[in-house]
Amino acid sequence: MDSVQTKTQQSSVDLPPRTKAALESYQKRVWTIKLAEGVLSAIFGLLVSYLLVFCLDRVWDTPAVLRALLLGIGLVGPVLLLPLKYYNWVWRHRQLEAVARLLQQKFPDFGARMLGVVELARNRDDQLSSPTLVAAAMRQVDAEVEKHNL
Repeated sequence: MDSVQTKTQQSSVDLPPRTKAALESYQKRVWTIKLAEGVLSAIFGLLVSYLLVFCLDRVWDTPAVLRALLLGIGLVGPVLLLPLKYYNWVWRHRQLEAVARLLQQKFPDFGARMLGVVELARNRDDQLSSPTLVAAAMRQVDAEVEKHNL
């Protein structure tokens, strides 16, 4: 049994460092952009609700119920939409496979090859059956990573 584990560990092929770094960099960029969008839209929602109450107060004395309703509408962004955005863009894209699927939407051909390489790196059975082919596929995609600005 130890010889099987040793053979598996020796023949396992991991993602090339440049490919892994590019995917992680793309992942961090997506996280940053999407969370910034969420925070800014939440702030904008609160600002709009405040300005609406401010303008209504200039016209007449706004009832407390209407103020509370407008504040509740303004809080929808920070309370509901921001966590939803976090879940959709950060939590669901923690694994490199999910990031490669996201990349596949932007660059269909390259993203499909990237997804294939990530799946090959995760699937140890394929690596045992043909480690040379797996390594060659990874080298080919790794060379393509230089051409794309992720």
